[in-house]
Amino acid sequence: MSYRKITVDGKDYQYTVNVRRFDAVSRASVGQLRQYQTDCWCGSSFCREGSTVYTKLSVKPTDVAAWIKQQKN
Repeated sequence: MSYRKITVDGKDYQYTVNVRRFDAVSRASVGQLRQYQTDCWCGSSFCREGSTVYTKLSVKPTDVAAWIKQQKN
C-alpha cells in the first residue's frame, strides 16, 4: 500500500486515500464535493458537446490537513 506524506503544524503524517479491510475514515468525512468542468467534442450520443460541469467527491491534501487539525481539538 502506498502512503502519501503530509506535514501539519510541523508534524509529519502518512495517509492513504483508499483503505480496505481496516477501520478507516470515510472519504465523505474528509473530502468535499467540488465542481469540475470538462470539455468534450466527441459527438457521442451520451455526451453533450461543449462544456459540462459535474460535481464529484474528492479528497485533496488540504482536506486531510484540515481533518487532522480537527482531531487535535
